[in-house]
Amino acid sequence: MDTSAKIWKAVVALYGSKTTSKLLFYRRTLHSQRKGELSMKDFLVKIKGCWDHFASYGEIISEHEHITAILNGLSPDYESVVTIVTSSLVPYTVQGVTSMLLDAEARQ
Repeated sequence: MDTSAKIWKAVVALYGSKTTSKLLFYRRTLHSQRKGELSMKDFLVKIKGCWDHFASYGEIISEHEHITAILNGLSPDYESVVTIVTSSLVPYTVQGVTSMLLDAEARQ
């Protein structure tokens, strides 16, 4: 094995585990976000920030996982929106869910 291959293997061994642990940390962070007293916009920005961390590591979160994280972080006040999104035969996009939630907050 040549020297550059050995160096690359060492780099992967050293930093690969750190990247994996960071991705696991960000995934836990993403799924533990709660709207609480935040405005809907601020809550969605927090979720987007988690998504951006994944993107910075070259990891892509599916639309489904992104939407699931958003919906799981909502209070019972938004149960009607959750029901609409989860019972739809046509999958919603993140943008569609975001728009629906911002509209719902504006009506409250």
